[in-house]
Amino acid sequence: MCGLPVITNIAQEFIHNTSCGIVVEYGNVNQIKQAIVSLKENPQLRKSLGENGRKAFLQKYNWTNMEEKLYTIYEDLLNT
Repeated sequence: MCGLPVITNIAQEFIHNTSCGIVVEYGNVNQIKQAIVSLKENPQLRKSLGENGRKAFLQKYNWTNMEEKLYTIYEDLLNT
């Protein structure tokens, strides 16, 4: 949402689908260090990943869209 790239070891599919960050192996200090260095040394990568995350939030992962999905799920549950 904030337009910042992420470094994470979870939600790998989400990160790959949105291209908003770098996935590292849990506890792998070298991968974490390399991800930080990559983002520090490559402003275009930083900008691109951040923009991709912001775009994903605006288009798909915002409250308005999630609210509609929740209402649909609740309606389905009440009608079964």
